[in-house]
Amino acid sequence: MPSGVYKRKIDDLSDQKFNRLRVLKFSHKNKWNESCWLCRCDCKNEVVVRGSFLKSGSTMSCGCLNKERSAKRLLRITFKHGKTGTPTFTSWSGLHQRCNDKNHPAYKNYGGRGITYCDRWNKFVNFLEDMGERPNGLSIDRINNNGNYEPSNCRWATPKEQQRNRRDNVLYDFQGSRMTLPEISEIIGVKPRTLWRRINNLGWTLKRAFVAPLASMI
Repeated sequence: MPSGVYKRKIDDLSDQKFNRLRVLKFSHKNKWNESCWLCRCDCKNEVVVRGSFLKSGSTMSCGCLNKERSAKRLLRITFKHGKTGTPTFTSWSGLHQRCNDKNHPAYKNYGGRGITYCDRWNKFVNFLEDMGERPNGLSIDRINNNGNYEPSNCRWATPKEQQRNRRDNVLYDFQGSRMTLPEISEIIGVKPRTLWRRINNLGWTLKRAFVAPLASMI
């Protein structure tokens, strides 16, 4: 080896077991020049982990261990308040899953884009105190759907209110208000699909689309 040159050998962790993680092979060096290793968890998921995290025990699984611990904490809490299985508890549990569980079908629209909940709502009793019991037919809704779950940004809403508050909704000016096509449809008695075709396929102005009788539909 040339004088003055020293190459540090990577501490080989291959095939070693750290808690639930079995090291498969070296993966790469991160931007801090730390060795990262491909590991297989006892639950069969594979994950890349820093060697220092494996040795210190700060990472013990692919994430499944934290989920199990959270579930156990949840059970301990729910047994105290006696609300397990109620509509209100289901709403509280659901928002936690959407924000935390990467395997939840809706995670990409919530936790996946940075939506979370206030620290106070880690406890169901606080959520119940802030929101009250969930009324029949309503569900939890964020007033600003780019904001987090917290008392100032949440309400119990009807399905229609939930639908109107979607991020992908298109609102139209009608009778001095901003409305969705289904809302306008209820007022004028023309199906939303017909209104959509008039505006997007036929190129009608909003005024003509909203006032024309069905007979004038091409």
